[in-house]
Amino acid sequence: MPMVSRGPLTEDRRARDGETEVDLLVPVESALNSDPRVFRAKGIDSLPAIGIQRGVEIAVPYRLYLPRRFFPQFSLLASVKPMDRRGGYLFAIVNPYDTMVDVGVLLEPAGSGQTNISLIYSSRRDATSRAIASFIVPEFVQQWTQIAFEVNKDSVTLYFKCIRFAEREISDLPQLTMEDAHKLYIGSAGPILGSGFEVYFLDFLISDFQRVRRTGFTHNEGSFVSSTNITLLGHLWIYSLDTKRVETIIANPGRRHLS
Repeated sequence: MPMVSRGPLTEDRRARDGETEVDLLVPVESALNSDPRVFRAKGIDSLPAIGIQRGVEIAVPYRLYLPRRFFPQFSLLASVKPMDRRGGYLFAIVNPYDTMVDVGVLLEPAGSGQTNISLIYSSRRDATSRAIASFIVPEFVQQWTQIAFEVNKDSVTLYFKCIRFAEREISDLPQLTMEDAHKLYIGSAGPILGSGFEVYFLDFLISDFQRVRRTGFTHNEGSFVSSTNITLLGHLWIYSLDTKRVETIIANPGRRHLS
């Protein structure tokens, strides 16, 4: 089983273990006892979830959780429940000046009954935060929904509610190297860029899918389909381009079965 980081990582441990997945809810969990706007909630099938009210700032040093050289190809997986139509950033990796999002996911209203989901990925050549791929999906306010991005050097694929929703071609995805002063924000993009979110999280994980192991789920005609009954401790789907298979990752306490 690949490692899921459950806390800050030392340089020695990162070099030794070569983390392939990082649980982005760890910084949120640390705020549970310090800010009433971050609270425990019930997720799908009463699994434990975390709620964030708009206006709370959850920020940690980027290098405590993620590698200096950001994953060159990666997947991002989240089970979320937006509480209103305003949207905001699910997460944002922000430069040392809090003026540009280098990597992030932004949800915005897009007309009647629709939501725009954008993957932000900016290089040093960009003057402002850049969306490399955007997708219009049906609105899912106050609905638990699974979102997954699959990103490689020439395409970005969105999985929405476990279905392969759409793909966007990109070119020359740059390798990003983060500074020690970069910050990781959950539920906003910081005090300057703002775009705070009011949202519940069940799962939230980012991974280098070039290294993940495959087991448990299979890719079938563009969908995520369970091939067997599996017991999960919280659930996340990790998709591997190499073998078209998906892995179940232990992420949160709380046991359930899928069929």
